[in-house]
Amino acid sequence: GTVYSVLKERYEKSMSGDASGSDDVLEVILINSSNMYDIIGNDMLGSSKFTKICNQYKGLGVLLILADLPNANIGFGMTPVIRGIKDNMDILLFRSAKDQKVVDMPSSMVASAKKKTSDDDAYYVHSSEITRVRVPSRE
Repeated sequence: GTVYSVLKERYEKSMSGDASGSDDVLEVILINSSNMYDIIGNDMLGSSKFTKICNQYKGLGVLLILADLPNANIGFGMTPVIRGIKDNMDILLFRSAKDQKVVDMPSSMVASAKKKTSDDDAYYVHSSEITRVRVPSRE
């Protein structure tokens, strides 16, 4: 079935006390097109399912990879898909913290990660913490 139906089934099992799904495989959703954020956000059913995945099903073995995000402040006018990033997700930044606009970061956090030292650097943002991480290069 679809990722959504798999997660829905896992949720229903967990609500009934069935722990048999504890070793389920990780379901991965990759959105790698800036147009898809608008498409999902403008479709009532798609937006509802995406919100449910981000909120209700997030602890059930799902990984959302949202790439090609616009580098803009997330505000009221953004689609629900993009607004959900601010509250529900850990972020891996591939630009300097001072140049990104997607998440609000305290100035102390930005100061600790304002400059990338190489193309192999990224920043992992979780809650109020930022950590420099190394990423494999394509060499």
